[in-house]
Amino acid sequence: MVTVVVLLATATSTFGDKEVTRYLMLGGYLGWFGVVDRIIGRRLIDPARTPLLAAWEDRFRAADAVKGVVPEDVDRMLVFLEKLRTLGPYKPE
Repeated sequence: MVTVVVLLATATSTFGDKEVTRYLMLGGYLGWFGVVDRIIGRRLIDPARTPLLAAWEDRFRAADAVKGVVPEDVDRMLVFLEKLRTLGPYKPE
């Protein structure tokens, strides 16, 4: 929770009030986009196809507020994904 508050405060001063929620929502998926990139064998946010989005991703990842928050280790996330898949679907009682 503290990380989120610090991230919101810093992101607000970095990106501006109106865009913070949108940026944080998309930025929260950047770690998983790396996993998808590895699985499908190409970049999901491709600089050739979406140059503005790719430039935004670079700026977002470079912001001090998100360093250490957005996962960078794709191999580790793939291991986590495999563990999730071994649990099977959720079956409420």
